[in-house]
Amino acid sequence: MKLPGLMISAFFTLLAGFLLVPATHGQHENMGEMKPAAVTLELGLGQIHHKVTTKSPLAQKYFDQGLAYIYAFNHEEAVKAFKHAAQIDPDLAMAYWGAALALGSNYNLEADSAALKEAYANLAKAQATAAITSLLMPANLEDRPRFSHRVFRR
Repeated sequence: MKLPGLMISAFFTLLAGFLLVPATHGQHENMGEMKPAAVTLELGLGQIHHKVTTKSPLAQKYFDQGLAYIYAFNHEEAVKAFKHAAQIDPDLAMAYWGAALALGSNYNLEADSAALKEAYANLAKAQATAAITSLLMPANLEDRPRFSHRVFRR
């Protein structure tokens, strides 16, 4: 005859659980929009390096991290890394190019309209920045990073 007592105990335990769930859920509803986590340099992404036109070693590291994330098909983190590189060095055209690449369609995901618009805006910024940066670069081609001396054409 322990069964009815066990069933009553289970009933009240479930009832308490159902009553507490809305109370705990409600605590998070009015917290407002949370700030995105800071972008940090990650270890263990491999030895990806592509020299770009920047005077900031930190911007170069974030660009390389974005490229590593692209190769790992983690496009969301790649966008964050490229955007952070552009914040560090606003003249780094390749950071905008990387963000455009990561925002576009890829093997795993077809980009939506908003992402494509943002990608296009980043590509336009990359083209404008590359044109200006090219004018300010050294005349000696050996001093330039590979491929960065070319200006994009429409």
